Amino acid sequence: MIVLGTKVSDCITGFTGIATARAEYLHGSPGVLVESFCGDGGKPVERWISESRLDAMLDAAGEKDA
Repeated sequence: MIVLGTKVSDCITGFTGIATARAEYLHGSPGVLVESFCGDGGKPVERWISESRLDAMLDAAGEKDA
C-alpha cells in the first residue's frame, strides 16, 4: 500500500509526483492521486493512477522517501 505523502513513480508512463489521496473501490484496484509540478507555469498536474502501477521512489541513500 502506498503511504500518502510518498514520492512515487508510474512504472508505465514514468509520471512522478507525491501521493496525495487514495480511493478504494468494491471491485478493482485502488487508485492513488499523484500530484506533480510539471505543468505549464509550474501549475500542479494531477493524475489518478492505479496503485498497482506505482513504485515508491528511493532517495540517494537507497531508502524510501518519507
